[in-house]
Amino acid sequence: MARSRRSYRRSTSQRAVSLFASFLPTPLQRIADTQIGSTILTLGIPALIVAGILQFEWNGGLPQLTIDRNRAQEIRNAAREEFSRISSPETVQTIQRLERSAVDLWNAAQGN
Repeated sequence: MARSRRSYRRSTSQRAVSLFASFLPTPLQRIADTQIGSTILTLGIPALIVAGILQFEWNGGLPQLTIDRNRAQEIRNAAREEFSRISSPETVQTIQRLERSAVDLWNAAQGN
């Protein structure tokens, strides 16, 4: 007995993303047609535009998306620096001290 695929009702935002995705390559269209894909595109594309990685321009009446690889590299390097700063031994020790303090406070409040 074959399992039936559960159908779902597409929301207006999913339909809008599908319409936008018609300008994208076929693999991205397939991703955009899924529930999670439409959510990712709805949140991800504006975030990339705000960050300056993705640039949206009109050229001869047609929209053009360009990727600023230099800006993407700047953001990547900044994220790596921030991660290395956060994962430094001093920061890890501070977090462990805070965790122990929180556990001690919790146990004291519980009467243990």
